[in-house]
Amino acid sequence: MKKKGLAAGVVMGLAMLTGCSNTNQHKKHNNNHGQPSSSIVTTEDINGTSLSTNEPGSDVTEITTEVVLPAGLKDGPDVKDIYVDTVDDIMSFLDGEWVMVNSGNPISETPALKIEFYEDKKKCTITGEDGQAFVKADISFQNAFEDDNNANLIGLKPESTSDGYVTDQEKFLNETSFYQILAATVDGQYIISLREIGNEDTMMSGEIFKFKNVSGDKAWIFKKDIPEEETVLLEEGNEALKVKGTGFYANRWLDLGDSVFLQRIDINLFMDNWYGEDMEMLYPIYTDDPYNNYAIKYKIKDNEKSAHSPVFETDIVYVETDENGDITKISKPEYLGFGYYNNILAVEDHKPAVNDEFLGEWVFDEDGESLLKISEDSTENGEYKIEFTFKDLYTVTGNANITDDNLVMNQGYINEDYWFVGIFSKVDDKLIFKVVESEYEGLNQGKEMNFKKK
Repeated sequence: MKKKGLAAGVVMGLAMLTGCSNTNQHKKHNNNHGQPSSSIVTTEDINGTSLSTNEPGSDVTEITTEVVLPAGLKDGPDVKDIYVDTVDDIMSFLDGEWVMVNSGNPISETPALKIEFYEDKKKCTITGEDGQAFVKADISFQNAFEDDNNANLIGLKPESTSDGYVTDQEKFLNETSFYQILAATVDGQYIISLREIGNEDTMMSGEIFKFKNVSGDKAWIFKKDIPEEETVLLEEGNEALKVKGTGFYANRWLDLGDSVFLQRIDINLFMDNWYGEDMEMLYPIYTDDPYNNYAIKYKIKDNEKSAHSPVFETDIVYVETDENGDITKISKPEYLGFGYYNNILAVEDHKPAVNDEFLGEWVFDEDGESLLKISEDSTENGEYKIEFTFKDLYTVTGNANITDDNLVMNQGYINEDYWFVGIFSKVDDKLIFKVVESEYEGLNQGKEMNFKKK
């Protein structure tokens, strides 16, 4: 939920995660192993001192330019130069409890895993979905790219775990998993994504984070509330920070169908051989803009009817905007692995495809008679048309859009008078409808209804 506050930037030193745009040179990566030779470069200093060298010939330089506030923004107590490069800064940002956003779905009812980072110990505790099982882990830092001296990989080395929480405890306690970490302030919350770098098959990923919970380009999303004393971007600040009338790369964090939250980035482009194929590759670099941690909300032009429930994406896109800052085109490079993308841009179709699994007639389990009809919608109020008559008590009509594996009612009415919202989920051969909000007493919030195909 968005909090009130000054329209100023909460600057948390996120540049240490991927570096600064004006300090990196475009280098060619040579290798004979089918992946960039720069896939993991160990940073020796992980004890809180500077990771940058600032020696002659170093790619990293200090940024001392004065912060210029965009129009419409106020100078808050935490607006400062964001070029920071120490592990202590990273741990300061991570300190506290983060809650996983399962499969990028912020309205998921599934219990979520939690991570609590301890700034003073460089450790963390991971608590399972049951709220009981746990993993305690040591934290280390590395960097992913040879011409980036900043810590953008976090290593998790299990120290202990609950009995029976993993299938092979000895193996688990001897593995270190490395995750590329990205972060942003998105719609009034701090958000991080963790994406495993390497073979992506460690037990931490497969058995603790679980691959079913990934979103976007193979990343797990975690959220944390912004402290009351820190400032939050308001509408006028969002408008002032929009990039208008041009094209740019961005981390896409939150997709609403008719709009998206984008964090502008720079990229490093280079040619390399990826498993036998020469291609132009890229990886992200944060800009040196003092507000680079904000994901800005952009409307997608002429896409109002494709609005759906929020979904966290955490992927890279290239967008073009008009003079008003509305998006006219979104293209997406292909994620390859090890933090790298193929710079072949595929234009996205923002009209979600209809999932045939939902279409057809469904019978209400409780009475074996009441019929639910789901069909393609030709009126463009949503991809699906919903019709359901429950005995002689009420009639449900409305429209819905597909969101990942769920069908979300964005316009529903009971007896044409009472408004409601709900979610259809496909589980094996059954269709489960759960009421999210309702004005009708006979269809209360949280009520679930099960259907089977006629």
